[in-house]
Amino acid sequence: MEAVDPAETEAIRLHLQRQHAYGCERFRRAIEAQLGRAAGPRKIGRPRKTQAG
Repeated sequence: MEAVDPAETEAIRLHLQRQHAYGCERFRRAIEAQLGRAAGPRKIGRPRKTQAG
């Protein structure tokens, strides 16, 4: 058995706490397609206002 690198363990914990898929971009996109929702981090803050007219 091999020990898991502490940095890898911390990354796994962070993704679990934030409910994000942990893996490569291709894997995350596949999960998002199956779930029909975002499975990764989004931009923080309010959406920008669009100019009227």
